[in-house]
Amino acid sequence: MSGRGGSMRRQLLGLLLGTVALAWGAAALFAYRDAQREIDRLLDAHLAQAAHLLVAQVGHEVEEIEFDDDDDSPYGSVVAFQVWERDGRLRVRSGNAPAQRLSPVDAGFSDAQLAGVHWRVYGAWGEKGAVLVQVAEDHATRDRIARSIARNALLPLLLALPLLALAIGWIIQRGTQPLRALSDEIEARGPDDLDPIATRRLPDEVRPLASRLDGLFARIRDSIAAERRFTSHAAHELRTPIAAIRAQAEVARDSHDADERGAAL
Repeated sequence: MSGRGGSMRRQLLGLLLGTVALAWGAAALFAYRDAQREIDRLLDAHLAQAAHLLVAQVGHEVEEIEFDDDDDSPYGSVVAFQVWERDGRLRVRSGNAPAQRLSPVDAGFSDAQLAGVHWRVYGAWGEKGAVLVQVAEDHATRDRIARSIARNALLPLLLALPLLALAIGWIIQRGTQPLRALSDEIEARGPDDLDPIATRRLPDEVRPLASRLDGLFARIRDSIAAERRFTSHAAHELRTPIAAIRAQAEVARDSHDADERGAAL
C-alpha cells in the first residue's frame, strides 16, 4: 500500500508540476507576443519621430547627422536613414544604410527585405516634396528585445519550479496523511478485529471510505455469526443420532448373542 501511495503522490506531483509548467509557458508566450506588439508600437513611434527630425534638418548640414549606435544595452536599437532627392539621387545616408532605397514605399510605415536584412521603414517627404527621408530599423533588434523581456519574465519562474515542487510535494504528503493513517490502522488489525473505524479525526473526504469499510466489516461479522449459528445447530442436530449409533455399537460389542449382535449392527 505504501508503494501505491508513493506512486499516487508522484503522479499528483507530476500532473501538478506539468500543469504549472504549461501555464507558465503559455504566460511566457503571451508575454513575448504582447511585448513584441508594444515594442513595435514604441519603436515605430521612434522611427516616425526620427524621420520628422531629419525632415526638419533638410537644408542644413544633414551630412553631420549621425545616430548614436554605441549603446551596449540589450534594449538599444540601431537606426539607419537615407535622404533621397526628387530625381532619385541619394543625397546622404547613414553608415549602416545600404546604397539602394530601403523601401519602395514613399510615405508611412512599410516592411522591406534588403540584402538579407528585414527592415522596418518609415518614410516622409520634406517640405514641398523636394526630398524623401527614409528611416529604418532592423527587425532582429525588435525580436531580440522581445525575447529578452520574455526570458527575463520566464527565468524566475523556472528557478522557482524546484521550490514549487518541494512545496507541492509537502502539501500532497500532508493532504494524504489521513489516508495513510487509515491504511496503517487497517493493516494493524487482527483477523477478528471488525470493530467500526473511528471517524472523528478523519476529514470529510475520507469519511465515506471509512463508512464503506465499516459496512463491509458489519457484513463480515454477520456472515461469521451466521456460520457459527449454523455450526451450533448442526452439532445439536447431529448429537442425538450419534448417541444412538454409539449405544447400538456398544450393544453389539457387549452382546454374546449372535442374533442380538446382528440386530444392533
